[in-house]
Amino acid sequence: MTAIPAGLFDGNPLVTSFSFTFFNASGLTGPIPAGLFANNTAVTTFPYTFKGATGLTSIPAGLFDNNTAVTTFDYTFQGASGLTGPIPAGLFSNNTAVTTFEGTFKGASGLTGSIPTGLFDNNPNVTTFSRTFDFASGLTGPIPTGLFDNNPNVTDFSSTFFYASGLTTIPTGLFNNNPAVTSFAFTFSNASGLTGLIPTGLFDNNPAVVSFASTFENAPNLTGNVYDFWTSSGSSFPSLSDTMGCFTGASGLGNRVFIPAAWGGDGA
Repeated sequence: MTAIPAGLFDGNPLVTSFSFTFFNASGLTGPIPAGLFANNTAVTTFPYTFKGATGLTSIPAGLFDNNTAVTTFDYTFQGASGLTGPIPAGLFSNNTAVTTFEGTFKGASGLTGSIPTGLFDNNPNVTTFSRTFDFASGLTGPIPTGLFDNNPNVTDFSSTFFYASGLTTIPTGLFNNNPAVTSFAFTFSNASGLTGLIPTGLFDNNPAVVSFASTFENAPNLTGNVYDFWTSSGSSFPSLSDTMGCFTGASGLGNRVFIPAAWGGDGA
């Protein structure tokens, strides 16, 4: 089989998992067929479904529209580097039960264009966005304003944009509605295309944070004076235990001399 046939799973309405279905099927070519999972309304998980299927070329709009019971999109497109074009708008709009988007687009480096506005608006139960866009280096433009506004239960943003080097700016209030977050470890690490200021108050509504380890590590094009969220960290983040390397390699920041060494700055 060199391509995924249209209607491949139409006769399987009771399937509950597409775990590892096309795992490392690098010989498959062409687009993922529209409606591939349209008749699989009982599905609850799509982990690693297309992982390593490097010959597949595009994600169709509405791919998961009829899969309303899904809870897991872990590493669904990981390493599917042949996928090109944008992430379809509304790709997860009907998946209101999802709890995890861990690694969903990790290493899908051929995807281009901006992250769609409102991509996660209908996913209020998500608890992790760890590695969601990790190494998705072809994505470009600003991180959309309000991308995580409707995800109040998130606890983990570790490595969310790790090495997503085509993204250009961090919007104000990106994490305003995520009060339960405990980890921002490596969130923007090596996202070398990010420019401009780190928004003032970016973490003001995240009092449960335990880790800021390497959050902005090797993001050298961030500029200006980063707002001081370290001086009052003991009261603002009472459970904080790891700040190592938060600003290491963020060489464009104007006030590095005032950022403590324990946070990866040039200060005492």
